[in-house]
Amino acid sequence: MINFFFVFKFNKIDYIPQNINQINKFYKNSSYSIVSPGNEFDRINNYFLKNLCDVNIINEENYISFDLFKFYFLKFFKDEQITNIVPEKRFKIMMGWYYQQVLKITHVLQNPKSNNVMIDADTILLRKINFFENGKSILHKSCYEKNKNYKLACQEIFSYIPKNWDSYTVQSFSITKEEVEFLYENFNNFFQKDEDDSIGIWITKIIATVVTKFNNNFFDSYFSEQDIIANSNLLIGCKKNNELKFLRSMVVGELNPWMLKIASKLGFSYVTYEHHILKKKKANFADFILMSIINFPIIHVFLKRVQRLRKIL
Repeated sequence: MINFFFVFKFNKIDYIPQNINQINKFYKNSSYSIVSPGNEFDRINNYFLKNLCDVNIINEENYISFDLFKFYFLKFFKDEQITNIVPEKRFKIMMGWYYQQVLKITHVLQNPKSNNVMIDADTILLRKINFFENGKSILHKSCYEKNKNYKLACQEIFSYIPKNWDSYTVQSFSITKEEVEFLYENFNNFFQKDEDDSIGIWITKIIATVVTKFNNNFFDSYFSEQDIIANSNLLIGCKKNNELKFLRSMVVGELNPWMLKIASKLGFSYVTYEHHILKKKKANFADFILMSIINFPIIHVFLKRVQRLRKIL
């Protein structure tokens, strides 16, 4: 049995029933949990009652409220770091981004079930992904990005330098009960938990400690819960898998059922609808052909190299 969970606001709710339908095709006896904003709890609960989806809805304030997260997170930054000539919109985006990571990590630490899988709320599976094997998680690496900041964060927490750095930021992660316990130990060795702190406050302090270690502000992505969990799982002996192919870059509109089927046949494991990339409600066939070409790993890596070279020149 796999326990899938999602962390999201109401504006991404329409993707969840679609993904649950897909997951039910690939995995038997799955359960579903949703971590919901407190002020949207009733609205989200009514939505799933109406759509007949059996989900366990958890108020995020059971883990840590946004105001409490913000209070403890900002305590680690100096005033000049917070007001570092950054638009208010960017400030809100990054605060929400880090808060969501705290919620995801807190959820698995407080619910150490046998097989937990997180999937980003804007992501829909297209084909079965093997998340576990022989009682351990399978690690899925990405050829799409290698964020140096995520590497530094892993080095800081785990006190080791991997021989070959791989990114595991693939819009999902898997973790077993044993791996949760090992992750807890790693975190506690890095930053000992105060008896009076909840797990949510503790994780907030850990992330803020890592971010301030290497950076003057938090207005960019300096921490990835997916890379942190994957590298903890590596240390406990989990196996790497080949890169996942997925549709993410240039996904300018939602795919129709035929496009989803074709994408699956082409070997893409999932599609991600990121709001800052979406330009229209529905993608046309020309859009689909372009995104399929761009998201083939060898082509995507080549385009990334060209992009970096142009910045240098």
